[in-house]
Amino acid sequence: MKIRHIPCQPHCFAFGGFELQMLATIEATRKCGVDVAPLDFWEREADFDIIHAWGLINYYALYWAKKGGKRIVVTALLSNPESISEKARFYLSRVFGTIRSRLRVASLVDAIVVVNEQDALDANRYYGISKGKIHVIPHILDNVFLSDAFSEQNMSSYIHCSGNICQRKNQLNLAIACARLGEKAVFTGNVLPGEDRYADELKNVIKNNPGIVWHGGFSENSPELLKICRESSIYALPSFNEKQPISALEAVALGKPILLGDRAYARQKCYKGARLVNPASISSIEDGLKDIRKNSSIYCVPKKYISACSEENVGKAYRAVYESLLT
Repeated sequence: MKIRHIPCQPHCFAFGGFELQMLATIEATRKCGVDVAPLDFWEREADFDIIHAWGLINYYALYWAKKGGKRIVVTALLSNPESISEKARFYLSRVFGTIRSRLRVASLVDAIVVVNEQDALDANRYYGISKGKIHVIPHILDNVFLSDAFSEQNMSSYIHCSGNICQRKNQLNLAIACARLGEKAVFTGNVLPGEDRYADELKNVIKNNPGIVWHGGFSENSPELLKICRESSIYALPSFNEKQPISALEAVALGKPILLGDRAYARQKCYKGARLVNPASISSIEDGLKDIRKNSSIYCVPKKYISACSEENVGKAYRAVYESLLT
Protein backbone atom coordinates (compact mmCIF):
# COMPACT_ATOMS: atom_id res chain seq x y z
CA MET A 1 0.00 0.00 0.00
CA LYS A 2 1.66 3.18 -1.24
CA ILE A 3 0.23 6.65 -0.60
CA ARG A 4 1.37 9.90 -2.21
CA HIS A 5 0.31 13.32 -0.93
CA ILE A 6 -0.45 16.59 -2.73
CA PRO A 7 -0.48 19.81 -0.64
CA CYS A 8 -3.14 22.48 -0.91
CA GLN A 9 -0.57 24.95 -2.26
CA PRO A 10 3.23 25.38 -2.25
CA HIS A 11 4.29 25.98 1.34
CA CYS A 12 6.43 28.96 0.33
CA PHE A 13 3.21 30.90 -0.42
CA ALA A 14 1.10 30.00 2.61
CA PHE A 15 1.79 27.78 5.61
CA GLY A 16 -0.50 27.37 8.60
CA GLY A 17 -2.35 24.84 10.71
CA PHE A 18 -3.69 22.87 7.74
CA GLU A 19 -0.19 22.39 6.37
CA LEU A 20 1.12 21.41 9.81
CA GLN A 21 -1.60 18.78 9.98
CA MET A 22 -0.64 17.39 6.58
CA LEU A 23 2.96 16.93 7.68
CA ALA A 24 1.88 15.47 11.02
CA THR A 25 -0.47 13.03 9.28
CA ILE A 26 2.25 11.87 6.91
CA GLU A 27 4.49 11.14 9.89
CA ALA A 28 1.67 9.50 11.91
CA THR A 29 0.73 7.12 9.10
CA ARG A 30 4.38 6.33 8.40
CA LYS A 31 4.74 5.26 12.03
CA CYS A 32 1.71 2.98 11.47
CA GLY A 33 3.58 1.14 8.73
CA VAL A 34 2.17 2.94 5.68
CA ASP A 35 4.44 3.67 2.71
CA VAL A 36 3.71 7.38 2.46
CA ALA A 37 5.49 10.33 0.84
CA PRO A 38 4.83 13.61 -1.00
CA LEU A 39 3.99 13.15 -4.67
CA ASP A 40 6.94 13.99 -6.94
CA PHE A 41 5.36 15.95 -9.80
CA TRP A 42 8.43 15.42 -11.97
CA GLU A 43 8.54 11.62 -11.59
CA ARG A 44 7.06 9.70 -14.54
CA GLU A 45 6.59 6.39 -12.73
CA ALA A 46 3.21 6.01 -10.97
CA ASP A 47 3.96 3.03 -8.74
CA PHE A 48 1.56 3.94 -5.93
CA ASP A 49 -2.02 3.01 -5.03
CA ILE A 50 -3.65 6.09 -3.52
CA ILE A 51 -3.23 9.80 -4.04
CA HIS A 52 -4.10 11.86 -0.97
CA ALA A 53 -4.88 15.51 -1.73
CA TRP A 54 -5.22 18.25 0.87
CA GLY A 55 -8.10 20.55 -0.05
CA LEU A 56 -10.73 20.27 -2.76
CA ILE A 57 -8.39 21.66 -5.42
CA ASN A 58 -5.85 20.27 -7.93
CA TYR A 59 -8.67 19.00 -10.15
CA TYR A 60 -6.57 17.98 -13.15
CA ALA A 61 -3.99 16.10 -11.07
CA LEU A 62 -6.80 14.10 -9.49
CA TYR A 63 -8.65 13.69 -12.77
CA TRP A 64 -5.64 12.03 -14.40
CA ALA A 65 -4.94 10.00 -11.27
CA LYS A 66 -8.50 8.68 -11.45
CA LYS A 67 -8.11 7.88 -15.14
CA GLY A 68 -4.93 6.00 -14.23
CA GLY A 69 -6.78 3.77 -11.77
CA LYS A 70 -5.62 5.45 -8.57
CA ARG A 71 -7.84 5.78 -5.53
CA ILE A 72 -8.49 9.37 -4.41
CA VAL A 73 -8.51 10.49 -0.77
CA VAL A 74 -9.06 14.15 0.10
CA THR A 75 -8.73 15.83 3.47
CA ALA A 76 -10.78 19.01 3.30
CA LEU A 77 -11.90 21.95 5.40
CA LEU A 78 -15.38 22.79 4.15
CA SER A 79 -17.42 25.99 4.17
CA ASN A 80 -20.20 26.05 6.79
CA PRO A 81 -22.68 28.72 5.64
CA GLU A 82 -24.82 29.74 8.62
CA SER A 83 -26.65 33.01 7.95
CA ILE A 84 -29.07 33.59 5.06
CA SER A 85 -26.53 35.84 3.32
CA GLU A 86 -23.75 33.25 3.73
CA LYS A 87 -25.97 30.54 2.26
CA ALA A 88 -26.94 32.80 -0.63
CA ARG A 89 -23.27 33.50 -1.42
CA PHE A 90 -22.50 29.81 -1.15
CA TYR A 91 -25.18 28.80 -3.64
CA LEU A 92 -24.12 31.54 -6.04
CA SER A 93 -20.56 30.25 -5.76
CA ARG A 94 -21.78 26.78 -6.70
CA VAL A 95 -22.76 28.23 -10.06
CA PHE A 96 -20.26 31.03 -10.67
CA GLY A 97 -17.48 30.84 -8.09
CA THR A 98 -14.87 28.72 -6.35
CA ILE A 99 -17.37 26.23 -4.91
CA ARG A 100 -18.16 25.15 -8.46
CA SER A 101 -14.56 24.01 -8.98
CA ARG A 102 -14.54 22.25 -5.61
CA LEU A 103 -17.65 20.32 -6.58
CA ARG A 104 -15.75 18.99 -9.59
CA VAL A 105 -13.05 17.67 -7.28
CA ALA A 106 -15.66 16.25 -4.89
CA SER A 107 -17.09 14.18 -7.75
CA LEU A 108 -13.74 12.34 -8.05
CA VAL A 109 -13.15 11.29 -4.44
CA ASP A 110 -13.28 7.73 -3.18
CA ALA A 111 -13.00 8.96 0.40
CA ILE A 112 -13.08 12.37 2.04
CA VAL A 113 -11.76 13.08 5.52
CA VAL A 114 -13.17 15.98 7.55
CA VAL A 115 -12.37 17.01 11.11
CA ASN A 116 -15.81 17.30 12.68
CA GLU A 117 -19.42 16.20 12.48
CA GLN A 118 -20.66 19.48 10.98
CA ASP A 119 -18.31 19.14 8.03
CA ALA A 120 -19.45 15.53 7.59
CA LEU A 121 -23.06 16.71 7.28
CA ASP A 122 -22.07 19.50 4.89
CA ALA A 123 -19.96 17.19 2.71
CA ASN A 124 -23.13 15.24 2.01
CA ARG A 125 -25.61 18.14 2.01
CA TYR A 126 -23.72 20.74 -0.01
CA TYR A 127 -21.09 18.74 -1.93
CA GLY A 128 -23.13 15.67 -2.80
CA ILE A 129 -20.61 13.18 -1.39
CA SER A 130 -22.26 9.94 -0.30
CA LYS A 131 -22.19 9.24 3.44
CA GLY A 132 -20.23 6.02 2.94
CA LYS A 133 -17.29 7.99 1.59
CA ILE A 134 -17.16 10.47 4.49
CA HIS A 135 -14.82 9.91 7.44
CA VAL A 136 -14.38 12.09 10.53
CA ILE A 137 -10.79 12.16 11.80
CA PRO A 138 -9.68 14.98 14.14
CA HIS A 139 -6.51 17.00 13.96
CA ILE A 140 -3.38 15.64 15.60
CA LEU A 141 -2.48 17.05 18.99
CA ASP A 142 1.23 16.86 19.73
CA ASN A 143 2.02 14.20 22.35
CA VAL A 144 3.62 16.81 24.60
CA PHE A 145 0.16 18.26 25.31
CA LEU A 146 -1.21 14.83 26.25
CA SER A 147 1.37 14.40 28.99
CA ASP A 148 0.07 14.81 32.54
CA ALA A 149 3.42 16.20 33.59
CA PHE A 150 3.23 18.95 30.97
CA SER A 151 -0.19 20.10 32.16
CA GLU A 152 1.26 20.95 35.59
CA GLN A 153 2.01 24.65 35.35
CA ASN A 154 2.58 27.95 37.12
CA MET A 155 -0.06 30.24 35.64
CA SER A 156 0.37 33.94 34.96
CA SER A 157 -2.51 36.34 34.48
CA TYR A 158 -2.28 36.96 30.74
CA ILE A 159 -4.60 35.93 27.92
CA HIS A 160 -3.06 33.94 25.08
CA CYS A 161 -4.14 33.97 21.43
CA SER A 162 -2.26 31.85 18.90
CA GLY A 163 -2.50 31.74 15.11
CA ASN A 164 -1.48 33.55 11.94
CA ILE A 165 -2.41 37.22 12.12
CA CYS A 166 -5.37 37.83 9.80
CA GLN A 167 -8.86 39.34 9.74
CA ARG A 168 -10.47 35.90 9.88
CA LYS A 169 -8.89 35.10 13.24
CA ASN A 170 -9.97 38.50 14.58
CA GLN A 171 -6.97 39.30 16.78
CA LEU A 172 -7.58 43.05 16.44
CA ASN A 173 -10.99 42.99 18.15
CA LEU A 174 -9.58 40.79 20.89
CA ALA A 175 -6.66 43.19 21.43
CA ILE A 176 -9.02 46.17 21.65
CA ALA A 177 -11.21 44.31 24.16
CA CYS A 178 -8.16 43.45 26.27
CA ALA A 179 -6.97 47.07 26.13
CA ARG A 180 -10.36 48.36 27.30
CA LEU A 181 -10.38 45.92 30.21
CA GLY A 182 -6.74 46.51 31.13
CA GLU A 183 -5.98 42.84 30.53
CA LYS A 184 -2.53 41.53 29.72
CA ALA A 185 -2.42 39.55 26.49
CA VAL A 186 0.14 37.66 24.44
CA PHE A 187 -0.41 37.08 20.71
CA THR A 188 1.72 34.51 18.90
CA GLY A 189 1.78 33.98 15.15
CA ASN A 190 3.13 35.27 11.87
CA VAL A 191 1.36 37.62 9.48
CA LEU A 192 -0.59 35.77 6.80
CA PRO A 193 0.34 36.93 3.27
CA GLY A 194 -1.88 39.83 2.18
CA GLU A 195 -2.76 40.81 5.77
CA ASP A 196 -0.10 43.49 6.30
CA ARG A 197 -2.57 46.34 6.71
CA TYR A 198 -4.52 44.38 9.30
CA ALA A 199 -1.27 43.57 11.12
CA ASP A 200 -0.40 47.29 11.18
CA GLU A 201 -3.73 48.02 12.90
CA LEU A 202 -2.92 45.39 15.51
CA LYS A 203 0.54 46.90 16.01
CA ASN A 204 -1.04 50.32 16.66
CA VAL A 205 -3.19 48.89 19.45
CA ILE A 206 -0.20 47.10 20.97
CA LYS A 207 1.98 50.23 20.76
CA ASN A 208 -0.42 52.12 23.00
CA ASN A 209 -0.95 49.26 25.47
CA PRO A 210 2.26 47.92 27.03
CA GLY A 211 0.39 45.03 28.65
CA ILE A 212 -0.28 43.53 25.21
CA VAL A 213 2.57 41.92 23.29
CA TRP A 214 2.94 40.05 20.01
CA HIS A 215 5.59 37.41 19.29
CA GLY A 216 6.09 36.21 15.73
CA GLY A 217 8.52 33.71 14.30
CA PHE A 218 8.15 30.92 16.83
CA SER A 219 8.28 27.47 15.29
CA GLU A 220 5.53 25.04 16.25
CA ASN A 221 6.03 23.56 19.72
CA SER A 222 9.18 25.57 20.32
CA PRO A 223 10.18 25.90 24.02
CA GLU A 224 9.22 29.59 23.97
CA LEU A 225 5.77 28.92 22.54
CA LEU A 226 5.13 25.99 24.89
CA LYS A 227 6.04 28.19 27.86
CA ILE A 228 3.53 30.84 26.77
CA CYS A 229 0.82 28.18 26.34
CA ARG A 230 1.46 26.66 29.74
CA GLU A 231 1.63 29.88 31.74
CA SER A 232 -1.39 31.70 30.29
CA SER A 233 -4.58 31.91 32.35
CA ILE A 234 -7.07 32.11 29.44
CA TYR A 235 -6.99 31.01 25.83
CA ALA A 236 -8.97 33.26 23.47
CA LEU A 237 -9.67 32.93 19.74
CA PRO A 238 -12.83 34.87 18.79
CA SER A 239 -12.38 33.88 15.16
CA PHE A 240 -14.99 34.38 12.45
CA ASN A 241 -14.23 31.05 10.81
CA GLU A 242 -12.23 27.96 11.78
CA LYS A 243 -12.48 24.22 11.46
CA GLN A 244 -10.73 22.69 14.46
CA PRO A 245 -8.09 25.13 15.68
CA ILE A 246 -5.16 23.17 17.03
CA SER A 247 -4.24 25.89 19.50
CA ALA A 248 -7.68 25.56 21.10
CA LEU A 249 -7.22 21.78 21.37
CA GLU A 250 -3.91 22.47 23.11
CA ALA A 251 -5.71 24.79 25.54
CA VAL A 252 -8.26 22.04 26.26
CA ALA A 253 -5.42 19.62 27.03
CA LEU A 254 -3.87 22.18 29.38
CA GLY A 255 -7.14 22.76 31.22
CA LYS A 256 -7.39 26.44 30.26
CA PRO A 257 -10.70 28.32 30.22
CA ILE A 258 -11.47 29.05 26.58
CA LEU A 259 -13.16 31.87 24.67
CA LEU A 260 -14.19 31.27 21.04
CA GLY A 261 -16.29 32.97 18.38
CA ASP A 262 -19.93 31.86 18.34
CA ARG A 263 -19.67 30.09 15.01
CA ALA A 264 -20.11 26.50 13.80
CA TYR A 265 -16.51 25.48 14.58
CA ALA A 266 -16.95 26.34 18.28
CA ARG A 267 -19.97 24.05 18.70
CA GLN A 268 -18.19 20.76 18.01
CA LYS A 269 -17.97 18.41 20.96
CA CYS A 270 -14.26 18.89 21.64
CA TYR A 271 -14.92 22.56 22.58
CA LYS A 272 -18.21 22.08 24.43
CA GLY A 273 -18.23 24.37 27.47
CA ALA A 274 -16.13 27.20 26.04
CA ARG A 275 -17.41 30.77 26.43
CA LEU A 276 -18.78 31.81 23.04
CA VAL A 277 -18.93 35.44 21.90
CA ASN A 278 -20.00 37.45 18.87
CA PRO A 279 -16.67 37.95 17.06
CA ALA A 280 -17.93 41.12 15.36
CA SER A 281 -18.69 42.78 18.71
CA ILE A 282 -15.85 44.05 20.89
CA SER A 283 -18.32 44.48 23.75
CA SER A 284 -19.33 40.83 23.47
CA ILE A 285 -15.68 39.78 23.65
CA GLU A 286 -15.22 42.01 26.72
CA ASP A 287 -18.25 40.42 28.40
CA GLY A 288 -16.88 36.96 27.66
CA LEU A 289 -13.51 37.76 29.20
CA LYS A 290 -15.18 39.26 32.27
CA ASP A 291 -17.33 36.14 32.71
CA ILE A 292 -14.23 33.92 32.56
CA ARG A 293 -12.44 36.09 35.12
CA LYS A 294 -15.43 35.76 37.46
CA ASN A 295 -15.58 31.97 37.28
CA SER A 296 -12.93 30.43 35.07
CA SER A 297 -13.68 26.79 35.89
CA ILE A 298 -17.09 26.97 34.17
CA TYR A 299 -15.38 27.55 30.82
CA CYS A 300 -12.76 24.81 31.04
CA VAL A 301 -13.62 22.21 28.41
CA PRO A 302 -13.67 18.49 29.40
CA LYS A 303 -10.65 16.57 28.12
CA LYS A 304 -12.50 13.32 27.31
CA TYR A 305 -12.59 13.88 23.55
CA ILE A 306 -8.97 14.79 22.90
CA SER A 307 -7.56 11.26 23.26
CA ALA A 308 -8.77 10.69 19.67
CA CYS A 309 -6.34 13.45 18.64
CA SER A 310 -3.21 11.51 19.58
CA GLU A 311 -0.70 10.82 16.81
CA GLU A 312 -1.20 7.06 17.15
CA ASN A 313 -5.00 7.17 16.98
CA VAL A 314 -5.10 9.55 14.02
CA GLY A 315 -2.47 7.52 12.17
CA LYS A 316 -4.48 4.33 12.67
CA ALA A 317 -7.68 6.04 11.54
CA TYR A 318 -6.10 7.20 8.27
CA ARG A 319 -4.56 3.78 7.71
CA ALA A 320 -8.03 2.23 8.09
CA VAL A 321 -9.39 4.62 5.43
CA TYR A 322 -6.60 3.65 3.01
CA GLU A 323 -7.10 -0.06 3.66
CA SER A 324 -10.84 0.19 3.09
CA LEU A 325 -10.20 1.43 -0.46
CA LEU A 326 -7.89 -1.45 -1.36
CA THR A 327 -9.89 -4.41 -0.04
